Amino acid sequence: MNIITCTPEGLSVYTNVITCTPEGLSVYMNVITCTPEGLSVYMNVITCTPEGLSVYMNVITCTPEGLSVYMNIITCTPEGLSVYMNIITCTPEGLSVYMNVITCTPEGLSVHMNIITCTPEGLSVHMNIITCTPEGLYVYMNIITCTPEGLSVYMNIITCTPEGLSVHMNIITCTPEGLSVYMNVITCTLEGLSLCT
Repeated sequence: MNIITCTPEGLSVYTNVITCTPEGLSVYMNVITCTPEGLSVYMNVITCTPEGLSVYMNVITCTPEGLSVYMNIITCTPEGLSVYMNIITCTPEGLSVYMNVITCTPEGLSVHMNIITCTPEGLSVHMNIITCTPEGLYVYMNIITCTPEGLSVYMNIITCTPEGLSVHMNIITCTPEGLSVYMNVITCTLEGLSLCT
């Protein structure tokens, strides 16, 4: 099905395609709106078969205020669940990027998150990785901030296994006043506790 509307206010296009067979169900929907205020595109694709479910969604908005892109992909099969989300916003104030990837299988859970912000005030990057398996837990976090005042880096790594716990923290600050570096390593095993600063 296709519906096109054209008026002095703008153009609108709506497309919907549904397919249902013994192999499975497929749904495709696309909505495009174009007016003097801007362009908007919405697309959704759903596929459902005996092998699993797949959902893809994409939303794009472009106006004089800026550009916004949202994308979401979900896949669910007997092997596991996968989720991917990406949000991009670009305005005169700056650029913002958010990405999240989640994977869950019988082998374990994995989460990866990345946030990037860039404005006239400076750049900020935040990355977080979490992995949880029968072998243990792993957490990695990294935060980077860069402004006219200076550079700041924070890193934290946590590893937890049946053998023990390990924590590594690193902080670096660089400003016109000077450089500062702080490192802390903690290891806790059956043999004992180790602390290094």
